[in-house]
Amino acid sequence: MIDTSSTDLDKDAPALMSSVSAALRLLKAFGEETELGTTALSQRLGLSKSTVHRLANSLKAEGFLEQNTETKRYRLGLQFYSLGALARGRMKLVDLAMPLLQSLRDSSQEAVALVVLDGSYTVVVANVESTHAVQFKFTDGERKSANGTCAGRLLLRMSAKGCNTRTFKETVKDAAHYDQGLDGQGMRSAAALVFGANGEVVAAIVLAGPAARFTGRVLAKFRPSLLDAARYLSSLLGAVM
Repeated sequence: MIDTSSTDLDKDAPALMSSVSAALRLLKAFGEETELGTTALSQRLGLSKSTVHRLANSLKAEGFLEQNTETKRYRLGLQFYSLGALARGRMKLVDLAMPLLQSLRDSSQEAVALVVLDGSYTVVVANVESTHAVQFKFTDGERKSANGTCAGRLLLRMSAKGCNTRTFKETVKDAAHYDQGLDGQGMRSAAALVFGANGEVVAAIVLAGPAARFTGRVLAKFRPSLLDAARYLSSLLGAVM
């Protein structure tokens, strides 16, 4: 039997992309007015009322739109605001972290990154390159299996334990929120946890370099600076350390 599923998907792709584009244009229309009805949206988007109704109902079902029960007009839903708040929070995290990452890079001359946990993966949300010609490079947006990196293992372990600023205070040694090791590709790295205003683990600062140069002895030298950067960023985010 011939499997035609992929062929069917390919045929449906243009229509799907068209619908996605139309849905995004519909959401953007609310940047001008708080509430819009089907007729107004139809005129602005150049789409039929039936198409606008279908798109709006789909977005409503997912929480991206709400409908005024009296006027029947649509407005942005809580899901949209929730994602916006998440994005603003991530931007704030990066903005606050960058000066600290740059300072740590300047003192160590090695690559520094800020990573967050996304399920079973780590994602680089900010980085500063090493000053060395031979260096390990992070890339913003880069995703890696959390189990394959020092920072990922630390984030997974501490998130699973429910590690927070309270448990941190009760821990005598810094090992509670610090880890180091070889991450493959001849790289050695160390990571320290960053906490949010509610005491939750929100990210990790990573210091990394080629294992041949960035030896355990060198890494130990910069451990205090790494921990200080993580603590200071945590305090800027509202964590009580």
